[in-house]
Amino acid sequence: MKRLIYTLAMLLLAAIPTVSQTTEGSDASEPRPNLRLIARSYGDSVVLRWGTTSHTAWKVAGNAGYIIERYEYGPQGKLTKTVLTPQPLKPLTIDEWKARYQPEDTIAGAAVQALYGKAIPTSEDPFGSIYEIYLQQRSMHGIALLLADIAPRLADGLGLRFVDRTVDPQKTYRYRIYSLANDPDQPVDTADVAISVSQRDEPKNVTTLTAEEGEQLVVLKWNRLEHPEPFSGYYIERSTDGGRSFSRINRMPFTPLQKDDSSQTSDRPNEDMTEYKVRLEANYQPVGYRVVGVDPFGEVSPNSSVITAMGRDRTPPSAPQILPLEIVDGRSMKVAWRMDTLEGDLKGFVVGKSEGPDGEFEEISGLLGSDARSYTDLDVRDLPQHYYAVVAIDTAGNRVSSVPLLGIFPDSTAPATPRGLAGTVDSNGVVRLHWDANPESDLKGYRVFYANQDDHEYQQLTGDLSEDTTFTDTLTLQTLSEEIYYKITALDQNYNHSEFTATLTLKKPDVVAPFPPFVSNITPTERSITIQWAASMTDDVVEHTLYRRAEGESDWKAIASTKDRAINSFSDSTAIAGTLYEYSLQASDDAGLRSERSNVVSGQLVGASGRSAVQGVVGQFDKAGNRVVVRWDAAGEDTEYYLYKAIGDAQPALYRSVAGAREFVDTEVFPGNTYQYAVKVVGSDGTESALASTGKIVIGK
Repeated sequence: MKRLIYTLAMLLLAAIPTVSQTTEGSDASEPRPNLRLIARSYGDSVVLRWGTTSHTAWKVAGNAGYIIERYEYGPQGKLTKTVLTPQPLKPLTIDEWKARYQPEDTIAGAAVQALYGKAIPTSEDPFGSIYEIYLQQRSMHGIALLLADIAPRLADGLGLRFVDRTVDPQKTYRYRIYSLANDPDQPVDTADVAISVSQRDEPKNVTTLTAEEGEQLVVLKWNRLEHPEPFSGYYIERSTDGGRSFSRINRMPFTPLQKDDSSQTSDRPNEDMTEYKVRLEANYQPVGYRVVGVDPFGEVSPNSSVITAMGRDRTPPSAPQILPLEIVDGRSMKVAWRMDTLEGDLKGFVVGKSEGPDGEFEEISGLLGSDARSYTDLDVRDLPQHYYAVVAIDTAGNRVSSVPLLGIFPDSTAPATPRGLAGTVDSNGVVRLHWDANPESDLKGYRVFYANQDDHEYQQLTGDLSEDTTFTDTLTLQTLSEEIYYKITALDQNYNHSEFTATLTLKKPDVVAPFPPFVSNITPTERSITIQWAASMTDDVVEHTLYRRAEGESDWKAIASTKDRAINSFSDSTAIAGTLYEYSLQASDDAGLRSERSNVVSGQLVGASGRSAVQGVVGQFDKAGNRVVVRWDAAGEDTEYYLYKAIGDAQPALYRSVAGAREFVDTEVFPGNTYQYAVKVVGSDGTESALASTGKIVIGK
C-alpha cells in the first residue's frame, strides 16, 4: 500500500498558504477537513504528525485532547482496532513546559507563547479589534505549526506528534485520530492515514540549486516541487573558506510562499522556482552556497551540491539616443547617436543590425571607441529594410541598447500567400510541414504559426525566419487535446507579410491511456453480486470491462463488458457460494489504449442459512451530539454484527463490524444528508442472516 505523505506546511494560514486538496467527485462547495494527518515509517516505529487548518479548531481540539486508534486488516477484510492513547493526548501545560525545556531554549519559548499567548488588540474600533485578534491568532497558529515541523520535541510539547513503537515491520496499518471536543460551534474532523511499516524512503536533497549574480546580490534558486514530498522549509548555508566550513545564514528555516499550480495545463509547463536573496556588502567576493531542506517530521535533508557565486557590477551605462537614419548615396545607411550622460567606465559602442525589432541583432561595427558618435553601413540597397541599434558597453561588460530604429528602402508589395501547405505527425510527436516555394525574387522567408484549437489565437513558432519550405515541430503527446493547427505566411526583404494560408489540421497520435473508472458500490445477495461503478472521465473511452478473480488468485478474468457509458452496473450470477471474489474495472479508448485498473472491491454471496434476521433495528438522529444512534435486539453471545450504511439513494455498503453489542453510534454524519443503516448477524460458525434495515434518517442543518 502506498504511503500517504504530505507536507504540513500547507496547513499554515498565515505565512504559508494552504494547498488545495479536493477529493475526486466531491462538491467544491463542501467544507474542507480541518484536521489533517500524515505518517512516516522508520522500520521499528511509525511517527504520526497532524495539525488543524484554523486557530479555533487547534485550540478546541487541543483543550479536549486527541484519541489515536490503529487498525489492522485481518482475514476477509476484518479490522482489529487498538487504542494507542488510553488518555487523551494534549499539549503540555505551562508548568510541564518549564520542567521539560531549559529557559535558554528560545524556540521552545516561542512555542509556549504561540500556544498560550493572548491576542492583544490595539484598535479602538470594535470591528478593527476583532480583525486584529483574528490576525494575531492566525499568526500564532502558523508559528506553532512551523515550529512543530522543524523540531519534533516541540511537536511533542504542542500535542501534534505521536510515535507508535509497537508496530510489526511486516504489516500495513491505518491510523485514525480525532478530538474529544464536542463544541457544536467548532466541530473537529476525524483524520486517517494508511502506511506500510516496511516502506522507508531514502532521504532526498535539493538538486536544482542555481544562482544569479547581481549588484551586491546573489539570488539562490531551486525548484520547490522537484520531489513529490516538498520540504516545509530550508536552511541556507555559506562558506567563505573554499568549502572547508559552512555557517547557516538563517536561524529559522526559510519557508517560501507556495502557489497552487494544479489548475495549469500546458504542453510546455513552467517550473515553479523558489528564490532566496542574499544581500552583500561588496561585489567580486566568491562565496560557496548550499541548501538543506527540513520536512514536517523535523528531519534535515542531505546537503545540496555547493554553488559558488558573488556580486557583480550590473549597472549598465546610460543608453545612447539613436538619431534619425540617413540614406547615403542611395546605397548606404548612416547610423548616428548622442550621449546625454557619460560615465567614467564607458568602454565604447557597438552598432547592431536585425531583420526585426525583436530579433537577434548582428554586430556589424566591431567595438567603437567611447568618443565615436556615428557609423555607416555600406551597400545595403539590395536589402530593403533593417533595424539598427547602438549598444553602449562599460568596462565590466554591462551593455545597454538604444531603441531600435528602422532603416528602410521603399517597398510595399507583399508576397503571395504560400500554397500547398501539408504535413504529418509521427508516433513520437514529430511534426513535419512542407509547402510550395514562393516565386518572388525578394522573398526573405516564412513564418510558421500554431494553435491547440482553431478558434484560439495563433502563436508564432519560428523565432527566425525559415528560408526553407519545410519545418519540423515537436509536440508533447501526454495531453488530452487530439489535434494541432498550423498556418504560415511569407515575408519579403522589406518585411511585407502575405496573407495567412488556410488552416492545416493534423491529428495527434493517441498515447495517453484513459483515466480509470471507479467501483462505487458492491451489493451481495443470496443469488448474485451486483457491482456499480462510475465511468472513466476520458471522452474517447469506447468500452468498460469488468474483471473478477477469487481471493488468492493472481489472474483476472473478464466477466462482462459494455460500450454504453450509461450502463454502470452488472449482476454477477455465476458467483459460487462461500467464495470471496475481487472485482475491478478497466476502460479502453478508441485508440486501443487501456486505463489502469480501477480500485478493487471484494464480495461474496450472502449465505442462505437458517439464522434469523436481527430484530428491532431502529436509528435515531441525536441533534445535540450531531450523531446517529442505531439499536437492535441482541441475537446471542456467539454472534457478531455487520453494520451497513447508505448515503442518499445509494445501496448499503459494509461500514463496521460490532461484536457483542446492541447499538452503534455513528459520528461521521453531515447536515443535509440522508442516511440508512442495515444490520445482519454472523454466528461463530460463519452463518449469516439477512439484512434488517432502519428507515431513512435525515440530518437536519
